[in-house]
Amino acid sequence: MHQLFKVTLLTLTLLLTSCVSSYHVDDLAQESAGSPYITKIIENNFSPRTPANKIQLYYKHWGLLTRPNAVENWEQIFVMGDSSSPKWKYLELSHVVVAQLHKDDIKAINELRNLANRQGGDGITNLHREPMINSPEFGAKIIGFRYIGTVVRKM
Repeated sequence: MHQLFKVTLLTLTLLLTSCVSSYHVDDLAQESAGSPYITKIIENNFSPRTPANKIQLYYKHWGLLTRPNAVENWEQIFVMGDSSSPKWKYLELSHVVVAQLHKDDIKAINELRNLANRQGGDGITNLHREPMINSPEFGAKIIGFRYIGTVVRKM
């Protein structure tokens, strides 16, 4: 039983350390200058059909395994709105990330909507923000934010 506790504790420590270090940024200026980051899921190119200001937003669902509970006040840092998802079938086009030096949801959402529009998207799913921190350890300072979502197109 004692051995099981050690393995569980080690596993939890590694998971928590990995979670914290994934938010670490070595060069904030480079991170924000390289923004936005777009990872295409499919190679098709679609023409815009939904105006940027009409791109629908759907916020990330935070389940037991996806909540960053190790982060104090995680809801204020990560959550941007009530969990939601499209009622229509969709095709995922790309994962998008906007890096900013300050927490500015309106500015980030406008940029994400413009990205979705240019890709022919109709919505952004899994929308949330993540902190960028100055050190890969507990107690680090938040120095910026990444706004993350998936561009989708109605089928």
